Amino acid sequence: MSGIIRSKPDWIKNISDPNTRTNWVTEARSQGLTDIETGYVLEELAYYATLHIPDSSVILSAVEQVWLSDTLVEGNTLEQLKRWSMRLESESKGWCLESNCVVRNIVDPSMYPLSYRSSSFVGTRIDKRYPFSVASNTRTASQEFCWLPSEFLISADGQVEIKSYINNLNPLKYALLYPVIAEVFSKCVPLLENVVTDVVYPRKSRVMPNCSNWLVADEPEPRDYRAPDYDERFDAWQARHQFIEPQPEPFELPERPQIPFSLRGRQLQAVVRMTNIDLTPETPVYNDDRWRLEAISQERIVAIGVCCYDVDNITDMHLEFRELVDDDIEHEQCDERGLDLAYGIFDNEMHFNSDSIDISQEIGQVKLQNGRCIVFPNTYQRRLSQLHLVNKNIPGHCKMLILYFVIPTDPIVSTEIVLPQQQDWWTKDVFQVEPLVKIPTLVLDTL
Repeated sequence: MSGIIRSKPDWIKNISDPNTRTNWVTEARSQGLTDIETGYVLEELAYYATLHIPDSSVILSAVEQVWLSDTLVEGNTLEQLKRWSMRLESESKGWCLESNCVVRNIVDPSMYPLSYRSSSFVGTRIDKRYPFSVASNTRTASQEFCWLPSEFLISADGQVEIKSYINNLNPLKYALLYPVIAEVFSKCVPLLENVVTDVVYPRKSRVMPNCSNWLVADEPEPRDYRAPDYDERFDAWQARHQFIEPQPEPFELPERPQIPFSLRGRQLQAVVRMTNIDLTPETPVYNDDRWRLEAISQERIVAIGVCCYDVDNITDMHLEFRELVDDDIEHEQCDERGLDLAYGIFDNEMHFNSDSIDISQEIGQVKLQNGRCIVFPNTYQRRLSQLHLVNKNIPGHCKMLILYFVIPTDPIVSTEIVLPQQQDWWTKDVFQVEPLVKIPTLVLDTL
């Protein structure tokens, strides 16, 4: 209920209107919510409304910890991104061999990443930030490679300057694109500040179910275990259990400060990606149902920003979210149905039959549209909804600029000290760009 209301236009203004609130409650009751639940949601919404800064377009989305804006990135910036993407598309070969070859990374951070064995550095600035020691868990870390973030300097008034080259985006050839990306970064800063604050002050669970009283049966459990039809009768008995909806405790104000942490006056790191989804009459569908969690552990990505700058002739698209659940959830033995009803966990059968399967809760979705920017924590798994052409006779597309923000307090090795690794960049001209200008002439002559 809370997420659905937050997805409505002007919900912050309407939360104070008695008639609108009455309509929300009536609709919620018709869908089975109790007075305790609807009362909790209205109090929560009133609290969320206080986090909104007046005259600001930064709002909390329908999903917790996901912040969005539809007006921060102005039309001129969007138009410049469109023009530059057309040039990149004509020069890039970065096709992703997935999703029927409709996904194209025109700036791909996975090309020419930091190599622990072969990457070269400016001078001797290989300080303690260099992640030589990585986790042994190969599911979350790599012993060979790491993304290369760029350095972004945020001024006190929120303006952004890019202080080191963007990997796989030549700083001379695309020099005029750099300030456009910096402008998008600056607009994402208020969203990022809220996400970082949410991560530091996570919300407590609204409801804490108790496995001893979430299912009630009007008949005793069959206990003639040796009867030939025992299993069938036991399953039928379980299916007849009435599920008792666990109710929330009275709403309490979260510990999160109303004013988010400020990132102004700091130098942050981010990895840049530009991605296109191109549909044609020959390939009219995008359908990749895999859930993703971006980056590896040593890349230290705390949040991800997405700016949709060119969407045309495709159906409505949504970014869907889910999060992992602690598998140490208290429940009665074999009570898969009750566990699923209480926590909204799917794939329970897989989980109960294998200790290696993670269990998750789906937590909602956020619509992506032209000019919308969203920032969300990298603790969420996500996937893009299925897309189709609206007019199946002509092409359609969605183009996105994606920023992967490194933890502000835990920077890693960046393009500030790693020399470009692309062969076609190895000209003396590119070494006139900071900080590469500091390289001695003797070294340049050997390139």
